[in-house]
Formats: sequence, C-alpha cells, structure tokens
Amino acid sequence: MQRIVLFIALFAGINLASAGMMGGMGGGMMGSQSSPATPPAKDADPSIRKGYDLSQQYCTQCHQAPNPNQHTAADWPPVMTRMQTYMQQQHRLQPNASDRQLILDYLSQSGTAQE
Repeated sequence: MQRIVLFIALFAGINLASAGMMGGMGGGMMGSQSSPATPPAKDADPSIRKGYDLSQQYCTQCHQAPNPNQHTAADWPPVMTRMQTYMQQQHRLQPNASDRQLILDYLSQSGTAQE
C-alpha cells in the first residue's frame, strides 16, 4: 500500500514539474514574465489574423501562445526553427510550411521589440 501511495505521489510530482517546464503552470519555456498574446485588431491584414489563429492552435500545445513582443522580427525565425524541432521530437501536431510562414509573419510584423 505504501508503495502505491509513493508511486502516485511521485507520478503527480513529475506531471507538475513537466507542466511547469513547458509553461503549463505559469512558468516554462516561454516564461511567466511575458504577457499573453492579444488578438490583432479587427482591421488587421487577414493573413496576420490567420497567423495569430494558427499560433493559438499550434503553440499552445506546450505553452501559452507567444506574444510577438517577446522577440524582435529578426529573432523569430530561429525561435520558430527551435520550436519546430521540439514539436518533431515530442510528436506534436506541426504546422505545414505555409502555416509556419503565416505564424512567422504574424509574430514578426506584430511585435514591437527593438531590433
């Protein structure tokens, strides 16, 4: 009986730790210091709105949706490459090439971080 209780406690601890690593519990890969992404304005370019929607679909599999202000436009491509690699390793649903470009366009054109 004690082994079962210990196993359950250990398993629960591992699940909480892994959720925290990927942002599920307020911290993680994207960090808790970033503010949540906000939808583009209603009059924004439709491709930017689509990129936002796709970021909500794909990025939130592991962490909160990215805020474009987290990185500069120049920094987003390597971040996207790193995330794509991680998604492949973790067997997550991945955007196709055109969806990746829409997400990158949204993140790169919407952000105000300094170059």
